[in-house]
Amino acid sequence: VTVLSGGGQPAENMNGVRVYRVAVDTDQADFFGWVVRLNREMVAAVERLCNEGRRFDVVHGHDWLVGLAGEEVAVRLGLPFVATIHATEHGRHGGIHNELQHRIHTAEKRLAERTTYLICCSEYMAREVAHLFGVPRGKITVIPNGVDPAVLGVKGWRGPTLPGTEPLILFLGRLVPEKGAQDLIRALPLIAARVPGVRAAICGQGPYEDELRHLAAALGVAERVTFAGFVDGGARNQLFAQAAVAVFPSHYEPFGIVALEAMAAQVPVVVGDTGGLSEVVEHGVDGFKVSPGRPEILARYVSELLVNRTLATELCQRAWRKVRSTYNWRHIALVTQEVYARAWRALVEVSKTEVL
Repeated sequence: VTVLSGGGQPAENMNGVRVYRVAVDTDQADFFGWVVRLNREMVAAVERLCNEGRRFDVVHGHDWLVGLAGEEVAVRLGLPFVATIHATEHGRHGGIHNELQHRIHTAEKRLAERTTYLICCSEYMAREVAHLFGVPRGKITVIPNGVDPAVLGVKGWRGPTLPGTEPLILFLGRLVPEKGAQDLIRALPLIAARVPGVRAAICGQGPYEDELRHLAAALGVAERVTFAGFVDGGARNQLFAQAAVAVFPSHYEPFGIVALEAMAAQVPVVVGDTGGLSEVVEHGVDGFKVSPGRPEILARYVSELLVNRTLATELCQRAWRKVRSTYNWRHIALVTQEVYARAWRALVEVSKTEVL
């Protein structure tokens, strides 16, 4: 059960999963009021499904936005409640600085406390959640996100793209400071000194775009940078096929799915040495990692990958093997199923204790 947005159907089958969407009027002036209405509609939707004879075994919520609905449905139906926390308000902003952030932080803490088990996408996020919300580390299972190379238009090993005379550096992500696009722009003059024809495509939207454009102009690289805005799946696949290097120099990153997608698309990667990205990429083995805010180091690794394509191919081969083994959806599904089973066993044990 999820929210109905533009172009979505109230109910449909997607890859064997029955998806139901609830309609909630958007009220920009009362965000938390909208969240409450969303959760209320989700509970009502599950109630209708139960009245139609549908039965469920576990409740799985994703992040605090659906925490109230997940909690209520689990209580009403006597089911275990599992939640995935993808990121935290504290982590996104480097602390809690205003009333809105405090309210979200409080909602996240409630979610963490009320669930039977928690899932995080990286060890980094598991430590953050345990520390911020005071939950036992044993309550959290780390299950990384997965990637299907076929969705990216990749059917087998093909190797990285030859860079040509105007090699393309690709950045995909929301245009906010924590994604680190500014580091790539600052690195571009240094990269261009070694690879004169280099270009960069910065794909994404966000409030930081104007500042990034001004930075590119101030550094004299505006003509090398294309701000492509939002790109859909097809355009993303074309960009991966054209890119000589993919760069994701994040300052905060719970996981970093775009880096994993680049690895699956057989594009050599350079990433920020932070959060989940540090776990996805093994430095010098299947990519390179750079401390956030170090454009001179970023430039060194990107330039090396553009010039030394033997090295780029070796890193891509190892990354490709990792994607197919560690980050395949069948493996992830089996681990998730085991979390559900443990949640049920925990619920049964609590019930026995209450009877005694």
